[in-house]
Amino acid sequence: MTASDPSNPSPRRRALIAEDDESLRRMLRELLESEGYAVEAFGDGAEVLARARAAPPDLIVTDAIMPRPATSFSSGTCAGATARRSPAR
Repeated sequence: MTASDPSNPSPRRRALIAEDDESLRRMLRELLESEGYAVEAFGDGAEVLARARAAPPDLIVTDAIMPRPATSFSSGTCAGATARRSPAR
């Protein structure tokens, strides 16, 4: 079977959300799920960072300012460096 075979659907894309505002987190989850993503959402950047290192997702959406800045996606530099270190799939 090939990826284009209709009897073998492609796996869902996976997205992680880091957003400390509950209402924004819920809205982002609903939006991404409606686009076909399997979504895991967290209120803390450190949780997303740990999850991304354990199993790199297809997409990460993060708030610019998060709790626990020393260990989170508190800057684009941190998020970009983490993404670059993750092996390509």
